[in-house]
Amino acid sequence: PIPVEWALSYLRHHPEGRLRTPAKRVAAEFDKLFAIRYGARFGPGFKVKKRPRRIELSYRAASSGFDGGVFMAFDGIPDVTLESALIADLNELAKQCDGELDAYSRLIGRRPEAAGTLIAVGLLPGVLLAEHCGPILDALRAWTSEVLDGRSRAVVSFRDLAERWSPDHTSKLTRGETAALASMLASVGVGIEPDVRFGANTPGPGTKTILFPLPCEARAKPTCTAPLCRSCI
Repeated sequence: PIPVEWALSYLRHHPEGRLRTPAKRVAAEFDKLFAIRYGARFGPGFKVKKRPRRIELSYRAASSGFDGGVFMAFDGIPDVTLESALIADLNELAKQCDGELDAYSRLIGRRPEAAGTLIAVGLLPGVLLAEHCGPILDALRAWTSEVLDGRSRAVVSFRDLAERWSPDHTSKLTRGETAALASMLASVGVGIEPDVRFGANTPGPGTKTILFPLPCEARAKPTCTAPLCRSCI
């Protein structure tokens, strides 16, 4: 089995490797996500069929003053570059990871200073959020716990909430960013109203929001989008 570190290096250096902007702009996050997806798909690693052709290396000096060259063959080590399925599967996996990181990469491209903030972390795939963003989630969990203070709900200025989410951009939260905020709060067990994920209008800087403990069975999106659906009333 090919270890993930070797597979990733092979992908980055292969002339047919297809890496988009996220793999380069947010390389650390891409490498972590690629390792997770690679392990889920290939287990201990991609297995290449053994080929009869050995790895052979040759070197000739650039200067014609040196005669001959150096030629080496390695017995027992097959040439894995003959396995076309390897680079094809790695490219497919890279495309998936690039897609999952696209929104995060675009934000970092526009606002590099946002790296490490809640608004940026909120755009990461869930597997990275759970495994690599513990301190940020712990800080958010501690803040919401302090705000609620054991109560069933708490009124919070949306401006204060937006400031914590995206410092210095409290008046510029888009609907998508507000939805990401609601999802991030849900990840620490806190609900918010109004919640744009369920059709509410995007709150503005002068409005108030309500935070409340979220039931374990709470849904992240409506089960039906039809207006006044009988099953939803």
